[in-house]
Amino acid sequence: MVPRNPAPAYQATKGSQLEIDKNLYTRIGASEARKLIDSFEIPIRSGKAFVVPRGHVCRISTKYGPQVGDLNIWSKDNPRERFWASRTRQLHRSHLTTFDRLWSCLPYLRPMCTIVGDTLAGYSDDVGGRVHDLLGTRCDPYVNQMLSGKVFDFHCHSNLTRAILPFSLSESDVHDVLNVFQVTGLNKDGQYFMEPCPAKPGDHFEIFAEIDLLCALSTCPGGDLSAWGWGKDSEADDMLDCCRPLVVEVFQLTDPNLLEDWEPPQPASYTGMHGIKMPTSEASSAEARLRGSGFIAVHVLEALLTQGYSVVTSVRSEAKAQMLRDTFPSIGKDKLDFVYVADIAQEGAFDEAVKSDPPFEWVIHTASPFHFNITDTQKDLLDPAIIGTTGILKAIKKNAPTVKRVVRKSENDWNPITLEEAIQDPPSGYRASKTFAEKAAWDFVEKERPNFQIATMNPPMVFGPIHPKLQTLDTINTSNQRIRDMMLGKMQDEIPPSGVHVWIDVRDLALAHVRAAERPEAAGKRFFVTAGYYSNRELADDIQELLPEVKIAAKGGEFPAEYFKYDNSRTRDILGINFRSLKDMVKDTIPTLQAVGA
Repeated sequence: MVPRNPAPAYQATKGSQLEIDKNLYTRIGASEARKLIDSFEIPIRSGKAFVVPRGHVCRISTKYGPQVGDLNIWSKDNPRERFWASRTRQLHRSHLTTFDRLWSCLPYLRPMCTIVGDTLAGYSDDVGGRVHDLLGTRCDPYVNQMLSGKVFDFHCHSNLTRAILPFSLSESDVHDVLNVFQVTGLNKDGQYFMEPCPAKPGDHFEIFAEIDLLCALSTCPGGDLSAWGWGKDSEADDMLDCCRPLVVEVFQLTDPNLLEDWEPPQPASYTGMHGIKMPTSEASSAEARLRGSGFIAVHVLEALLTQGYSVVTSVRSEAKAQMLRDTFPSIGKDKLDFVYVADIAQEGAFDEAVKSDPPFEWVIHTASPFHFNITDTQKDLLDPAIIGTTGILKAIKKNAPTVKRVVRKSENDWNPITLEEAIQDPPSGYRASKTFAEKAAWDFVEKERPNFQIATMNPPMVFGPIHPKLQTLDTINTSNQRIRDMMLGKMQDEIPPSGVHVWIDVRDLALAHVRAAERPEAAGKRFFVTAGYYSNRELADDIQELLPEVKIAAKGGEFPAEYFKYDNSRTRDILGINFRSLKDMVKDTIPTLQAVGA
């Protein structure tokens, strides 16, 4: 009797992300128009984390012979979105190969990468074992000690944990893996078995990154698994002899026509809240009133939309609302809506803006001007910051009882500046506005005892990509102006002092706002959101490397002999922000400034 072969439970429907364009991915896998941008070996019994930008190909190869690798994958910009092994197994199969995709967890559920190359495709042994395993998971020291009584610190779980520490992730971020080059199956009793790795020198496995990825790969301490067995000495010579390095290469695709029809997949479009009213969030922006003041707000808006939230954002005019619609053309009214606030410094300005049906749970308030093109410090800097902050808090208490958290952008250490000092000049007025507004917010919570809690974001210099549809060279945020000026050749004689020597990428700051709203432990706390030190000299060097034709002074802008220390541990530990590097920020910012004429 021939065994029945049931149909798979999950089948691709036309137009769904499970349906794959095999012609496109065949061309990607076969293309030789590639530029190697990263390459390294992972030694035996160790691990390494690395970034694969979207639209790039990552190859894992067995240069030295058979070796199993345990692969973890996260969204580079949001590590809460990570590889979901069990759903991938349901959607595709227990052992992956070309054209299968690695899917992310809920609520994102989208393909993170697609397999475009597999030299072991079709492999099967005489007992039904297949390669690139999703049946099992990573080896770990806990089950090893339970079964053998021995302590061993170089299982894949431990290797992955060590590998991701530089990216501000921890053991709890390690998840079920794809066991690359591993042969497994289920025996006649339904029990999991492992067979020796069949890979030969030069075999490889390739993925195409659908989104920006953070990957971590461990070289399994059992090597090719030809001598693996629980209860044996995990450090025995026979197992060590089975271990070999793995090689990782990351390629940029250089054929401009290859990805013409490809678009990065969006997170799942489910818009409900499981029978509960959908919480929406209001990212309040004074962008329509004050030039450049929406720089951070728009990135917060983008972070919220990317993670699937419904957002109501305040703008001054319909023209500004339309500019935001044009910036996010694929987002419908069910996900992005607008209320109009003409002047946030007016009493009661937010009373109607915070009313919503369905009601929302968070308010993210970023409206505070940072530019010095003003005529009246009190009116143009202090009032919008202070009255705008207290006004929205009063409106929430009065009209939005469902709000649980308000996140506000501010400064870090309390500035001792006085009102008399604040009105002397715009820079003093700006610094004072941040201090006075945040103190007003904390005073409001202490005295009024509202139904919500607050958290404040305290960034230093904020750099990063602009949205060309929303800004021009003349209206970009103050921090980015020094990058603009270097690109335009305005610092050929000497680079000025940096002033502030700590910085943050606007995209990391935006994500910090969202996480401060999401995470209960963030309530009632102030967060110093900084990636670390920088100098104008470093900015210049990074720009010069990418734009060698631009003339920038060879002197000036260095670090001073002494400068203050910082502590961003609360941001790392509670918000889990994986900070971008200065070089990556510059690389991503330059094209957006060029798009508006730099």
